[in-house]
Amino acid sequence: MLSKELTVSEISNIWSSYLKNSMELQFFTYFFQTAEDRKIKKIAGRLLHQSKKNLKQLQDFFSKENFSFPRGFTEEDVRINGQKLFSDHFILFFCHDITSFH
Repeated sequence: MLSKELTVSEISNIWSSYLKNSMELQFFTYFFQTAEDRKIKKIAGRLLHQSKKNLKQLQDFFSKENFSFPRGFTEEDVRINGQKLFSDHFILFFCHDITSFH
């Protein structure tokens, strides 16, 4: 049953936000694990913390409204202990770029 205060379009945007945050959580987890530069690792850690917080808020919302949870991205989608794929400079660029969208 849909909330009377929300339109289908608004619910769709919340669903999309969950998917986006779950994807970011996996990126930031990987970046935090693989960054070598201490300052860049700290930035990735802050964004990781914020992604976890955002997902928790969205999960609470879905529960409160009795909405189905999207599956989203999970740790199964990323090999955290795999070979390092991105340089620290790319990680910093990605973190900067993704925060400009928020």
